[in-house]
Amino acid sequence: MTRDQAIRLIEEAVAADHGSVRGEETLEKIAWDSMASVSFIALVDEQQGRTLDAKVVANCKTVSDLLAILLETS
Repeated sequence: MTRDQAIRLIEEAVAADHGSVRGEETLEKIAWDSMASVSFIALVDEQQGRTLDAKVVANCKTVSDLLAILLETS
């Protein structure tokens, strides 16, 4: 998975326009909430065939944190 693909999954989880998430934002700034978290986990499972630990995702504070999860094992 590329960085751009990972950002697109994050954008999709928060229903953001393509290109609106750059990677440096806090999750609060992009309106990340519990529904976005669940949606993100489901999207990764559906599109990448990977199961993310909900606790690990919940501990993320920035888009960069989420990217690290996705890119470290892809």
